[in-house]
Amino acid sequence: MEEPSVTKEPVKEKASQEQPSKQDKKQSVSKDAKGVKAGDAKPPKKKKPKPREDAVKETAKKEKDFSPAYDSEKLQQIKPRDTQKLDAHLHIAKAYESKREYHQALQSYKRALEIDPDNYIIMNNISSVLINMGAADDKTRLSRFQEAIQYSKNALNIKKDYVPSLINLGIASLQLGNFTEGESYLTKVLSIEPSNNLAALNLAILYEKRGEHDKAYDYFSKLSSTGDIRGYLGAARILEKQGKVSEAARFYREIISKTTVDSNTKRFATERLQQLGQ
Repeated sequence: MEEPSVTKEPVKEKASQEQPSKQDKKQSVSKDAKGVKAGDAKPPKKKKPKPREDAVKETAKKEKDFSPAYDSEKLQQIKPRDTQKLDAHLHIAKAYESKREYHQALQSYKRALEIDPDNYIIMNNISSVLINMGAADDKTRLSRFQEAIQYSKNALNIKKDYVPSLINLGIASLQLGNFTEGESYLTKVLSIEPSNNLAALNLAILYEKRGEHDKAYDYFSKLSSTGDIRGYLGAARILEKQGKVSEAARFYREIISKTTVDSNTKRFATERLQQLGQ
């Protein structure tokens, strides 16, 4: 199974990060952020990762311009000076995370959470960072994934059925080898948001690893029907494993024909067709 990787479109996309806001009555969910709200400075742009043969598992996408549900008392509890500090910590965390400097991002997110300890979205951001850290370091992966699970659960204690945290719980559980538990979290996401591509992707990868190729193909195929290139790549890979070369070639040709697909991915699809004699 591929390690989780925040592409944040993006979570993705993803890796597309969310930034907490102190404003009331402005909730938005499951959108990718293109920038930050604090100050005029903009974090560095990420480089696009090179395409890989296997689908890449991602942490939950973070939301754009989100605002946790505060009541008036909650807003009054955060002093103006602390609000400025909160914005600053979140801006710094976003900048570090965009550069994949996860240790520094984690520190800044945790400082923000100290100021606003009930902010479930910051908790989820911390969970996402921890999952990326665990994926990048074999020595600490166990503790990182365990801590990510705890932060996701803390978020869900405040915001029940919060989809990004359910996805992170699923991913971290799978990384710890708790496949049944991870599967249940991701399945729950699809019961809440049937069109959630991130949950479908991770389930597809899980079933592929288990050798349940028919189930894996179903999820990859559904992804491809939404235009998600990971669905095309996954479906083609499964068909190759099943010996269905001509059907796999059809997916690769569709990838090559798409104008929105990057050149590296098209090159990979072309190489696969050549190797398959198609």
